[in-house]
Amino acid sequence: MFEFLFLYDDFGILVLRVVLGIIVAVHGYPKLFIDSEAHIRFLKSLNIPMPRYAAYLSAIAEFFGGISLIIGFLTQIAAVLIIINMAVALWVNAVKFRKKLIGGYELDLILLAGTFALLFIGPGFYSIDWFLFR
Repeated sequence: MFEFLFLYDDFGILVLRVVLGIIVAVHGYPKLFIDSEAHIRFLKSLNIPMPRYAAYLSAIAEFFGGISLIIGFLTQIAAVLIIINMAVALWVNAVKFRKKLIGGYELDLILLAGTFALLFIGPGFYSIDWFLFR
């Protein structure tokens, strides 16, 4: 019925990549540039080992990984970093806080699933990766 849409699968990948990238980068920006100490304190309160180091790694993965997804540069490497970050966030939200899906960890879960999809399908035609690495 909608077979013609298969002609535009790269456009669908672009939309997924850009939307995920924006959401991830927007969440990483304040952790990296505005109030990194609050993120460090939060991780310390969760007894995350080496909270300062973990906070900066997390913020860098989110902000620069998100930018990387938006422009489609080193997309699959960025996806791996974001997957690791979201898996830890999901574990912290689901296990440490015992939150439910709705109002709890649904954002972490959808970001994890979306970046997993990008890891396997790649960045698509509308990306820097396509032109550099085909």
